[in-house]
Amino acid sequence: MANLLSAFASSASLALAASTLVAPVALAAAVVDDDKQLDRAQALIRQFAVPGGLQWISPSMVGFDCANRDGIPLSGERCDELLAAIEAMGWDVDEANFGNICVQERPGSDALLKFNAGSCVANEFLANIVVDSLPFGSLSHSHLHQCLKNIASGCLASKPTTFMLNGRLSVDAVASVSLALAESVAKGLQWTVLSWKIRDVAGAMELIQAAWNRKAGVAMKESCMQAVARLAAICNSVADANKHVDFDRARQRLRMTMPESADSKEFMAVWRFCVTLGSSRAPWIEDIKQFVGLRGQNRQVKPAVFALAGQLPSTIPHIIKGLVVMAYTAPIAFFTDNFSKYLTAADTRMLVVDNPGVNPVATADAITGEGILRYFHCACVDIPASGSCCALTS
Repeated sequence: MANLLSAFASSASLALAASTLVAPVALAAAVVDDDKQLDRAQALIRQFAVPGGLQWISPSMVGFDCANRDGIPLSGERCDELLAAIEAMGWDVDEANFGNICVQERPGSDALLKFNAGSCVANEFLANIVVDSLPFGSLSHSHLHQCLKNIASGCLASKPTTFMLNGRLSVDAVASVSLALAESVAKGLQWTVLSWKIRDVAGAMELIQAAWNRKAGVAMKESCMQAVARLAAICNSVADANKHVDFDRARQRLRMTMPESADSKEFMAVWRFCVTLGSSRAPWIEDIKQFVGLRGQNRQVKPAVFALAGQLPSTIPHIIKGLVVMAYTAPIAFFTDNFSKYLTAADTRMLVVDNPGVNPVATADAITGEGILRYFHCACVDIPASGSCCALTS
C-alpha cells in the first residue's frame, strides 16, 4: 500500500494534480490544418453523397449520429441556451440550412434509434423519440436540429421565455415570435445525405465532421471527453492480434482530426488512460462518456484529470471511473470527503465482500483505492482558505 501510494505520488507532481481541477478548460478547436486532409474530407463527401442533391427531411426522421461527438449524447442544457440565443438574435434560415450533413442508418440496424432514445429519455431538456425508426444520423448542426425537435414536442425549457407556454416550448408561441422558425420546425432542414457505406470506412466520419466545421467557419470546440472517446476508438482500431496498441500510429490517427490534442504534453498519459481501461470496448470508458454526456457537460476539465486517473492500477477500473466522475461533478468542498459517495451502487458492490449475517468487509481494491484517493484529496488538491470553488464552478 505504501509503495503504491509512493509510486503514485512520484508519477504526478502536486502542482500538476492541483491544476487538473482549478482551471477547467475545453480542448482547442478540432480543425484540419492540412489542406490535403480537407481535400480528402471533401472527396469522401462527394464519393458517398446520395444522388439527388440536398434533401428536405422532417426533423423526426433525423437523429444525432452515434459517431457524432464521438458518441457523447447531446446536451439538453446546450439546446436551451441555443434557443435563448435564437430568441435574442433571430432565426436565420440560410445559416440553419448551410453545411448540414447526415448519414443513412445501416440497413437492418436500429442502433441510431436505441442511441437516441436512451440519450433523450435521460434528459428532460431533450425531446423523446416519437418514431419507430431513425433513417438518418446527423454529423453537423446536431444541437440546432434538436432544438426544432424540442419545439415540436413541447419539451421542457427554461431560458427562451417567449418560445414557451407554461414552462414548455410551444409551436404557437414560436410562431407568434418567428414564423420562419415555426416553418422550419414543421418542414425540417436541408441535408446532404451520405450513404451508410461510409460507416465502414475507418475514421471517415470523424474526418468529415472536423473538416466540415472548418469549411463552414464554425469555431467548434471539442471537449476533453471527446478527445478521450476518439482516442479510445482509435486504440481499438489500430490494436494488433495481441491487443497491443502502437503509440505512434494511434497518435498519427488522432492528429488527423484533433491535432492539438495529439500534440499536447498530456497525450502519452491520456493514451495510457485509454489502454488501462480497455479502450472503448470495455464498459468503463463508455460509462464515463455517457455520464459526461448526460450530467457532466456543464463543466470542462483538463486532460491532466485523465492523465492522473490513468496512472492508477488497471485492477481498480471502478475507482478510476469514479475519480473522473468526481472531477466532473463534485463541489470543491467535497474533495476532502470520503470518496465512496461518488461510486455508483454497482461500483460499491465491486468494492465489498458480502458475508451473510455479517457486516460487509472491504476488499483489497477498496482499501487500496480509498488510500490512493485520500492522498489525491488531501495532498493534490489546493483548496482555498476561503472555501470558494475558484474556477471550478459548474
